[in-house]
Amino acid sequence: MTPNVTFFPEGRQIIRGSDAMHSAMGSFISLAMEAAGADAASFFVVDEARQVLVPYVTVNLPEAYVAKCGPVALGDQCCGRAVLHKQQWIVSDMLIDPLFASAKAAAEATPIRAAFSTPILGTSGYRIGSVACHFREPHTPSTSDLIRNKLWAELIAHTVEENRESFPRADGPARTPTAA
Repeated sequence: MTPNVTFFPEGRQIIRGSDAMHSAMGSFISLAMEAAGADAASFFVVDEARQVLVPYVTVNLPEAYVAKCGPVALGDQCCGRAVLHKQQWIVSDMLIDPLFASAKAAAEATPIRAAFSTPILGTSGYRIGSVACHFREPHTPSTSDLIRNKLWAELIAHTVEENRESFPRADGPARTPTAA
């Protein structure tokens, strides 16, 4: 089955880059999904001005789920908590986890029931976004899944930093690439 990769204009405004870079990000997220045996995956990016995460690319994630989750406040839901606390976050069952209450309607309206999220952090620790794997059944990731997604997050962070023309950062001015 060919994965359904969807890019979102709001996220692409934050992650400005070449079409090749965007395509690579879609591939990275697809590979993270496959490696974890997940049903769907996502890469949400930080909108520092609004202190929320917005979707950049999703793979097989139902449109209704993304819409009902809305922009994810830093510190809320699975991805927002991972990014705010700069650590991986697991929601094994979205229907009963009290920390997922703000987006419980997303789980009720779609087949998505569990997720784990890994923050994507820049070289000095600033927040880029999150990579998450989503499941149709209650699920707890293995230690190997968590380690692997941390590696995906590091690869994504490196790719974003090296290929984006300017990168607004929470810890300083926009990054401008140096001439080679």
